[in-house]
Amino acid sequence: MNLLSRQTGGREQASNSLPQLPQIRRPRLHFGRCVLAKTAVFRDWPGSCSFPDMLKKALRLFVIKTRLEAWAIIYALATGAVARGFHYLDQYPGSGGWLLFAACTGAVFMAGAKILDATGGPRHRQSTLRRMVARAKA
Repeated sequence: MNLLSRQTGGREQASNSLPQLPQIRRPRLHFGRCVLAKTAVFRDWPGSCSFPDMLKKALRLFVIKTRLEAWAIIYALATGAVARGFHYLDQYPGSGGWLLFAACTGAVFMAGAKILDATGGPRHRQSTLRRMVARAKA
C-alpha cells in the first residue's frame, strides 16, 4: 500500500485527478558567450554587465600597471612588516625578536624586487630574459 492509498482509505485515485500546479516560467541567468553579445537576458542589461565581464573588470583592479603603483604597494608592505617586526620584538625580546624583525623586512625586499622587475618596461624584461638565457647556456 502506498501513501496515496493510505490517505484515500484504500481506493486508488487516478493521477490526473490530482491538482496540477501551474507551470511558471522563470527567467534563467545565462552567462554563455552567445548571450553576452546581446544582453544579460533577465533584465535587458547590456552584455558588458554580465557576470564574466564584471568579474574581469573587478579583477583588473588588482593588476599593478605602473611603477608608481608598485612603489605604493611596496611601501604598504614595508609598513606592515615593520609593525609586525615591532610586535615580534615585544613578544620575543633579545636576538630572536631581532631575527624575526629582519625576516619580515627581508621578505619585503624580495617581494619588492620581484614587483619592480615585473613592472619594468617590455624592453627591460626582454633584455633581462636574454641575459638569463645566456647565463643558463654558459
